[in-house]
Amino acid sequence: MNTDENNLEDFLTLGQHLYILRTSNNVELLLEEIPSFLQKLKDCCLKRSISAAQSIREIDQLRHKGGRILRLDAERLRACVDTLLVVIYEEARERKLIEIKAGYVLEELRQLPTQIQLTQAQDRLFDETIFCIERGAWRAAIVMGWNFAYDYIRQWVFDNRLADFNNSLTTKYKIKAGDSRYKAIVNYEDFFNGNPDERTVINTCFLANIIGGKVRDELWQHLRRRNSVAHANSRFPIQEQACSFIRDLIELISESPFSNKT
Repeated sequence: MNTDENNLEDFLTLGQHLYILRTSNNVELLLEEIPSFLQKLKDCCLKRSISAAQSIREIDQLRHKGGRILRLDAERLRACVDTLLVVIYEEARERKLIEIKAGYVLEELRQLPTQIQLTQAQDRLFDETIFCIERGAWRAAIVMGWNFAYDYIRQWVFDNRLADFNNSLTTKYKIKAGDSRYKAIVNYEDFFNGNPDERTVINTCFLANIIGGKVRDELWQHLRRRNSVAHANSRFPIQEQACSFIRDLIELISESPFSNKT
């Protein structure tokens, strides 16, 4: 079985196009439907059906009068559509269909890329967050939503307040010998080894006066919530919890200091 995921909504729209093609004999309407129908076949990645649909392209060759297709040609068109339906049904059965719920995505989240500048990595994290929400994968949506917001905050600090951050990172955390527990961050990739970890990064931002205590505590709270669902356990987040979690993170990264790059 082909495990490619297809949006159920695309197939429902495809069915609407097919209904019009089979029942209408209005030439103007049909000429408008054909391109949309063929594009929807491409959207659904139905390669055999695309090939079988070539006869539909001949719609402009059908005889018509007064804007209506003549009876014999209308019957020929319906026969082509009926044949095509068989191919589409057979190919669709090989697909794994999922229902995409675009309405699950908060409008504040969709509009976020128009309000703040994202890196290429953040674009990917943003898209994956949307992907999880639209499929109702609430545990994954919380994890990806945190990854997106945290990377945005961390990148902002690296771009705008790295000297202050490094000063606190290398002076505020000591081991028994008195040496610094952490090395200064030189390249952004230095964050990726988990040393310092997320909690320490957030606390260091507070110690460096980059964020206040309220923002630190809110980020810590959201980090704990992320951790509580990041592994297999008895917690099963619901839509309201995931959306509330992500809405809070959107507000945090949209406000000072992160909304005011220098």
